Amino acid sequence: EVPAGGRDPAAERYAVNLIVDNTDNPQMPVVLEPNPTFARLFGAIEYRAVGGALETDFRMIRAGALHRANGGILVLRAEAVAREAGVWEALKGAIRDGEVRIEEPQRGNMPALVESLAPKAIPLAVKVVLIGAPRWYYTYYSHDPNFLDHFKIKADIDPDMDATPENLSVYATLLRSSAAKRANGASLADEAVSYLLGQASRWADARDKLTSRFEMLEDVLVEAAALLSPGDGKVIGVEQIRQALTER
Repeated sequence: EVPAGGRDPAAERYAVNLIVDNTDNPQMPVVLEPNPTFARLFGAIEYRAVGGALETDFRMIRAGALHRANGGILVLRAEAVAREAGVWEALKGAIRDGEVRIEEPQRGNMPALVESLAPKAIPLAVKVVLIGAPRWYYTYYSHDPNFLDHFKIKADIDPDMDATPENLSVYATLLRSSAAKRANGASLADEAVSYLLGQASRWADARDKLTSRFEMLEDVLVEAAALLSPGDGKVIGVEQIRQALTER
C-alpha cells in the first residue's frame, strides 16, 4: 500500500536502476559521444528538491558514454575533449586504472544535500578512439608526455578508397541511410545512387576510386532534398542531384 504523498518506501528500497542495456546491441558496442562533458562521459547523479534542499537515491544514477561503451569502442572528437576542463585527465585515469567512477566535481558549488551517494567504481575495458585534424595529434603529443602511453596508434584517413564492389555496396547503403536521416526522411532513386557514386569517383579524380569525403555527398543530398517539388513525393532523383551540383 502506497502511503500518503505517493512515495512507496519499499519500491524505493528494492527497485532496480538499469543504467546500461545492450539487449538490442549484443555485439561490441560502438559509442560516439560528440559532446564529452564530464557528466556525459563519466555519468552523473540527478537530484530532486525536497524542503529547500536536494536529495537523491540510487535510482537517479545515470550512465555516461564510458558505461555504454564498456566492452567496446568509444569514439571522441579530440577538439571536444580538449575544450572540457578536467575531462582529459579523468579520461586518462579511467583508462590507466581500468575503472570508471561516477563523481561530481561540481558538488562544491551546489546547494546542501539531504543525502548523497558514492557509487562504487565499475570495471572498465574499452578502446578509446580520438578523431580530429592532424594538428590535434601533435597538440596532445607535445603537451602531454603520457599521451603515447594510452594512444599508441596514429592512423591517417586516406582521401579516397578503391571502387571495389564491396566499397560501392557500402557507399550506396550509406547514401540511402544518410538521405533518410539528414534529408527529412527522403529516399533515393536507384539512378540517383548511381549518379552520386559517379560523382564520388569524379571528386576522387580516378575511375577506380571513390572520395572518402562522404560529408560532401551528404551536403548534396540535403540540398537536393530542398529542391523536391510536391509532385516528387519524398524521392530524390537524378534531376535534383544534378540541379544541386549545378547550383553549387
